[in-house]
Amino acid sequence: MALALALLAAAGWVNMPFTNREELRSIRWSMPENSTSLAGLGGGITFAISDDFCSLMVARFSENYLLRRVPNPLQFVSCEDINDSIKRAMNTWSDNSAFIKFVTTACDTSRSDRRKCTPELLISTSPRTSAIGERVAAFVLHQPEGGMYGRQPITTAGVVARDELEITQAELTFVLDVCWFMDPTFCSQFHLALVDFASTTTVVRMILLLSWIIAAVVFAFRVGKYLTAYAHGGWDGISVEMDRTEAKLWHSLFMIFFLITPPAFYFFVYLPCIECYDFESAMTHELGHVLGFAHPDEFPDVDRMALKPLSLRTCKLNGPADWLASKAVGYIADQDDDVLPSRPSDSADSVMYSLTTFRSRSCLTDNDLDGLNYLYPSCDKTVVRQPPSLCVKAQRNIGWLRLAATIAIPFVAAVASTIATSQLLNRRLRRRASSLRLQEAVVRTLAQRRIWDMERNERQLLSQNKLLKERRAASGASAVDSDAGTGLVMATRDFTQVELSQLLRT
Repeated sequence: MALALALLAAAGWVNMPFTNREELRSIRWSMPENSTSLAGLGGGITFAISDDFCSLMVARFSENYLLRRVPNPLQFVSCEDINDSIKRAMNTWSDNSAFIKFVTTACDTSRSDRRKCTPELLISTSPRTSAIGERVAAFVLHQPEGGMYGRQPITTAGVVARDELEITQAELTFVLDVCWFMDPTFCSQFHLALVDFASTTTVVRMILLLSWIIAAVVFAFRVGKYLTAYAHGGWDGISVEMDRTEAKLWHSLFMIFFLITPPAFYFFVYLPCIECYDFESAMTHELGHVLGFAHPDEFPDVDRMALKPLSLRTCKLNGPADWLASKAVGYIADQDDDVLPSRPSDSADSVMYSLTTFRSRSCLTDNDLDGLNYLYPSCDKTVVRQPPSLCVKAQRNIGWLRLAATIAIPFVAAVASTIATSQLLNRRLRRRASSLRLQEAVVRTLAQRRIWDMERNERQLLSQNKLLKERRAASGASAVDSDAGTGLVMATRDFTQVELSQLLRT
């Protein structure tokens, strides 16, 4: 840094390029030779965003999809959200340095036409994995048009860095074959759990699978009872079973909830947080590459760490030779020099840590801030940002909204379909009951008419029998004939009773 430095394993920061271990030369953006020039850091790093960046990237956010190819009717991430996230990532660096600014130019109206506009930083997309064939989520190319690095850049302290290289152009590319998420606040809880317990995903899978299996068994048992009721009692049996089920409605609601929630939570909420990348964190990380920083965890033998803060004495001593010399002889602080408090030796929280899907870090650590002050120093202590870094982030609730929508929408749909099915069955059963009541009324009417006919016939037979008895008595006929007439009436009555019972059974 613009001060004494020390090499510590997996700590501090790494400047690019890191392949020349003997010279450890850095690359950086330069101040212009002419104070009126807007090149380099003179007017800020001009950037442009490719015309199709938003339309291509918005389709890659997990919040906008239920499945890989099934769009979510609730679009949680818009182009405006993406642009705001890019601005916040840029502010993460510019708010902590008086010399780093990202500005737009006429490139806004001709972003992709380099003949009309040549931005110093172009943000674009690509289906490629990386420039060298590695599978990454995003990557940065310095001098993307094949130009050579500049020589002897002028540092922000006004010193010519004779052994270093100057960045004049960069291209930041996001890969389209990976997925992204916009709400790190929500997903960071899962990331922290994975850091503390590597088998978190396995435990989550077991809990969700067990819950779903129990609900599925209860559902299968319920369906089996309906089928059994239909087999034994037809629709009447189903009607009885439905009456019993409606008495335990909360059982059905719990069953539906645990049938829907485990797969919905795992596939639409948990996996996107684990398998996808935090867009704002990735943007902040890649902008660090744009400025000239590398991965501290991948090159621990060239990590740098500040031992002293910036001062008038140290602000111009940030060349590699001065840094190596001070390290070789063992820098001894003067009595008037301040001494930095010890920094964490672990670089895992650095925004420049190797980007993985388990990272949601978009604020500069103390080591990141030291590296920024080293690469772009200031001799004016009033404009030097001291730790902690300034970090302004938007509090988003996309994750919780997505969780609520992911569970609530299918749950409500399932409950609605269950209620609709129940209503259809009830309607069918009511129609059947109404039909049976109508048939019963018709049968009762016919039976009543038959009874009336029977009574009328009985009266006629009795009258005829009485008349027959009188005639027989007058003519001296025996009582046997009278009994025969009575037996005929009784036989007729028995016949009509049998006929009536058969009619009622139909």
